[in-house]
Amino acid sequence: MSEISAGNSHDDLTLGDLYLRDGLFEKAEFHLNKAISAGQANSRTFYLKAKLLAQKNRRATARNCLLKALQLDPADTEARRFLMLLDSYPGWRPRIGNPGQFIRGAEKSYENGKLPAMMSDVLNMAAAIGPEPNAQLFKAYCMLGNYASACSTLASLTAPGPGRRRLDLLELSTPWHLTGKLPPAYYSWHARALKLAKPGPGMKMFMLFLAYTLAICYSAPGPGFIRKFRAQGKKDRDKAAFTKIITARQSLWMGDWRKAAADYTAMLKAGYKNWYILCSLGEILICCGDPCKGFNSFRLAREGAVEEDLGEILAWEGELRLFLKQYGRAAALLKKSGSRLAPCWLGAAHLELGETQRAIVQLKKAAVLCPGDTEGALWLAEAYRRKGRYAQALVGFESAEKTDKGNFWALLGKAMTFADTGQTKEMTRCFRLAAKTWPAPLKAAGGTHKTSQDDMPEIMRRTAALCGGFRRTEKHLFQLVLAAGTKTKYA
Repeated sequence: MSEISAGNSHDDLTLGDLYLRDGLFEKAEFHLNKAISAGQANSRTFYLKAKLLAQKNRRATARNCLLKALQLDPADTEARRFLMLLDSYPGWRPRIGNPGQFIRGAEKSYENGKLPAMMSDVLNMAAAIGPEPNAQLFKAYCMLGNYASACSTLASLTAPGPGRRRLDLLELSTPWHLTGKLPPAYYSWHARALKLAKPGPGMKMFMLFLAYTLAICYSAPGPGFIRKFRAQGKKDRDKAAFTKIITARQSLWMGDWRKAAADYTAMLKAGYKNWYILCSLGEILICCGDPCKGFNSFRLAREGAVEEDLGEILAWEGELRLFLKQYGRAAALLKKSGSRLAPCWLGAAHLELGETQRAIVQLKKAAVLCPGDTEGALWLAEAYRRKGRYAQALVGFESAEKTDKGNFWALLGKAMTFADTGQTKEMTRCFRLAAKTWPAPLKAAGGTHKTSQDDMPEIMRRTAALCGGFRRTEKHLFQLVLAAGTKTKYA
């Protein structure tokens, strides 16, 4: 940062703030002290001074600065939040940084199995978020067990108004972890604590939402709880509109497309007109046999989308066109997408177009961008199989099966590789395991677990031809793939 001369307390505050963001804490403290000495410091001056003191573990002095900040401006939400966090978590050692830095730190700590360090980063993330609440702050409060603050933040985020259009509902629907699931003891602790928590006035719907999302992680919600959740949703119809992000996905998994479409439509009518909802509705409409309306929903999602979201929208549409065997159109969309998911599906499109070497290039890129992704690993193994590199293909299929135990496509890929290499005994074993794991794809091609050894290679060939660019296990998407086998015209 370039040096700026500070001639008055306002300049000192600006410099102190800038130096603090740059991590130059001594310079930041110098200018903040000058602003305070001048007798013209505002609430932000004392808030920033408190952050510096707290990082030095001078909590009492930091707390006095925060009280002074709130005395000058009782509406200073950052100072009030920081004071609450200091008082609520005495063992926490605050650090200064930006939310993204702490999210990355928490994710790394999770990967390394260091859960206390992860929770410390979650606290620092909550403290680093600006004055306006967002989905990350809601998630932090849930993970920290501060349910009252979580509910009030959720009420603010979902209040009627233009903010609903920008709200990340997908982030809201998974408030109990940042990336992968945490140990069972973590969820059971929250389950016990939530039972003892008392919802504030007007917060019953939000508290039920916390319990419902936790139950999805910890144990499947019982029928009685589901009825209670839905009954409260009918009472607080507008307040509960955002919760349909969960019921819509559950309806989708159960094959009730009409209910899922109705839930997404209700969210749009309630003002949640963001790209994720539009794309979700588009996917359902396509699965219901109305691709014109479905892809029009994707077009609406693209209109006005920021560049980062646009890449995700293009990747999503490209994926669906891949399932519909529109490989050229899928490739064109995926090439424009900057999503880290795009190389996997672009590689699949190249492979189905017969461009095996191009496919391998993209699928290797996908393996770097999304390590551990089963779908990408399956496609790369399939590319090696088609190239005649059978040893690499088997390694890839076995790796995918270890990542996703009993994966149908991994078992089928191994069976096809063994068929190519004349290992009939191993082919038969893998084929029968695949047929028991998920009978539907083989049945659609005329096969069952009782298919004779001689007929197995032909049944597998038909299954691969029928499914085309599909290597997933979602039933609603498989129905789309089956429809693509009988319909030739799509939007």
